[in-house]
Amino acid sequence: MDSTTPAFITGSKALASDSGESDVDLVVLVDQETKEKLIGLSDLGKLPCRYGGKTGLNLILCTSSFEYVVWRGALRVCADTQNDLGRKLTKLERLAIYVKVFADFGFQDYFEGPEPSCKP
Repeated sequence: MDSTTPAFITGSKALASDSGESDVDLVVLVDQETKEKLIGLSDLGKLPCRYGGKTGLNLILCTSSFEYVVWRGALRVCADTQNDLGRKLTKLERLAIYVKVFADFGFQDYFEGPEPSCKP
């Protein structure tokens, strides 16, 4: 990879619906080797890839541009839905949107099991 790593914040922090105890969910596009290194350095040494406990940093490590773009698209759908409703979405509403967007793009079981590194 080059010296610039594509990344963006997602979840409650990105949608301004975080509580004082919300963590930061950061989607990062990395190669497989970098993903393995970051997981090894995380608090648990496995997925989910967390640093600093429950209110710290969650890395969502994408190894394909397509996966990364779907994450960005799901965030956009959440933001648009929030704007249309005129209120902040709940965590369950956000998760339902992410699950649907990911399923629409062929990731039917993406939020089952240990992948991804966190749920938005």
